[in-house]
Amino acid sequence: MDEFDILKTVPLLAFLTDQELREIKPLLIEQLYEKGTFIFREGEKAEWFYFLKSGAVKCLKFTPEGKELILRILLPGEIFCCEAVTFDGTAVHPGNAQTLCPATILKLSRKVYCDLLQNHPRAACQVISYLGSRLKESQDQVKSIALDPAEKRIAAYRQLQQRFRQL
Repeated sequence: MDEFDILKTVPLLAFLTDQELREIKPLLIEQLYEKGTFIFREGEKAEWFYFLKSGAVKCLKFTPEGKELILRILLPGEIFCCEAVTFDGTAVHPGNAQTLCPATILKLSRKVYCDLLQNHPRAACQVISYLGSRLKESQDQVKSIALDPAEKRIAAYRQLQQRFRQL
């Protein structure tokens, strides 16, 4: 999957024409990360949208005891950190992002994205829709943790482990 194909699948860029996507392609920064590398850490300033070109990334937090809590697993084509940088230029990362295997990440600055929004007012509906779906996903996850029987949560965890083994 090349940069252009990735951009075409990103919900927060879906409002752009092919020509407009070609214009922002040179503004992307590509970075390679080794397995286990942190892309960002909780509390660091959030200034970039991240697009996973290849590999796998886990979004996680650490408990006060230092135990790792995985919040989400990302696969190629997925965007992450958009909530932290969408509206507030002073936002910090609410968690960490770490590679599960060698990964290639594309970055787009918050400023470039904000300029896009100003030039394409119809994009506001895309942003609201995307953030609404992420909120629903988070609420469903909390509901599952609170209400699902342990067996169902363990089965979901095992399915997730199987996905990792395939990477």
